[in-house]
Amino acid sequence: MGIKRLYTFFKPSFQERHISEFQGKTCAIDMMGWIYQGFFSLLEYCGDNTLVVIRSIERKIQLLQRYKVNVF
Repeated sequence: MGIKRLYTFFKPSFQERHISEFQGKTCAIDMMGWIYQGFFSLLEYCGDNTLVVIRSIERKIQLLQRYKVNVF
């Protein structure tokens, strides 16, 4: 579903940053975006292997934990 052209609306305000800049801060994560990305892009390359998708999400969570980013 989602909002059409939402990305293009906000794109001018996006800035690339290293995750370490968010150390000690709290952020919200759209897990459905990660799950969607996993199932529709990773599965294209890895076949019907849901474990690959789960591991991909786990790696992203571990990255946030390594840099001490609080997630809710």
